[in-house]
Amino acid sequence: MMKNKGIIIFLLILAVVIVAVIVGDYVSDRPNRSKPNPFAYDVNEFKNVNPELIHYRETKNFRVGFDEPAAIAVYDDKIYVAGDNSVKIIDLSGALLNDLSLPGKPQTVEVFNQTIYIAIDNQIMVYDKEGNLQNEWESLGENSLITAIAATEND
Repeated sequence: MMKNKGIIIFLLILAVVIVAVIVGDYVSDRPNRSKPNPFAYDVNEFKNVNPELIHYRETKNFRVGFDEPAAIAVYDDKIYVAGDNSVKIIDLSGALLNDLSLPGKPQTVEVFNQTIYIAIDNQIMVYDKEGNLQNEWESLGENSLITAIAATEND
């Protein structure tokens, strides 16, 4: 009889502890009682910009038709936009002048002296202003990723 009484007391205490844990967990997870997120992404402070800090404004908007635009360069009053296995060359009014088909997805583009340098995967391809392949630099290795190109008279 004493043994059964001890088991009953133990089970009652265990039941009370389980109920207390469940109630405590329920109460603490309520959205209106939880602590605010210290890492909340809030950009409200950046929505209003002092007009004196704005030096440029958008004058035109061009639709280039890329699902994944990757790079842009401006040279000799032409805009070179790279993405989706091609580079589109447009004039300042937005008219398409040329569309260069590429063997891969471009990462960056640079234009200098009528020469177009395009990084595709881990190498650089060089095209003339008409879009003809002029040179293909040796691969830099499978672990390389070209993110920018700078060209000068010596290149």
